[in-house]
Amino acid sequence: MSIAESIVQVQAQIRAAEAASGRAPNSATLIAVSKTKPVSDIQQAVDAGQICFGENYAQEFRDKAKELEGVQVGGQGLDWHFIGSLQRNKVKYVVNRASLIHSVDSQRLGQAISDRANGRQGVLVSVNMGGEGTKSGIPIDQALELCKELTLMPGLDLRGLMCIPPPEPGRWFEDLAELAAEGQRQGLPLTELSMGMSADFEQAIALGARWVRVGSRLFGARG
Repeated sequence: MSIAESIVQVQAQIRAAEAASGRAPNSATLIAVSKTKPVSDIQQAVDAGQICFGENYAQEFRDKAKELEGVQVGGQGLDWHFIGSLQRNKVKYVVNRASLIHSVDSQRLGQAISDRANGRQGVLVSVNMGGEGTKSGIPIDQALELCKELTLMPGLDLRGLMCIPPPEPGRWFEDLAELAAEGQRQGLPLTELSMGMSADFEQAIALGARWVRVGSRLFGARG
């Protein structure tokens, strides 16, 4: 199946998942995860109408965004998301280029982003749902406190939470949604959830995902 055909198929599955869970059409958005893939693959996705792309590595993101600057879909420029772990010394490659950074997991990283932002940089807090040592993200019990700290930083626009869950993701998606709901009850602006990947994005949509991050289903396996 071509990249274009895969885009069409996954978009149709997203729309069906929205309908099945009683959500409004287009309330979930596909992020095509293009990390390690060439610009030619991204262009094929663009030709199929895909506008939103996610990258994991700061310098690769910078280079691709620069090369594709000016490319449009229906009169709109590409919408870049940074979804990987971000080191403070590489913030300069990402801030003001990505519309949303999904991976803020510390006060120090948030401050580094805020200091470099021209205006307010959209961010999500990355939560390590299962306490896994191999994954980044702030522990669940510290996440809302970090969110409170980030709302005080003038260069940040905190919009929600992100997770890459352990196996059996459904329970973790539910827990992330409940954490966001608790944050909202405390007055925090946690209206967007970034969760769900190639194998489980439909389940994530049923549980409230705003952003689903799909890579291998669109671009094939990575070497």
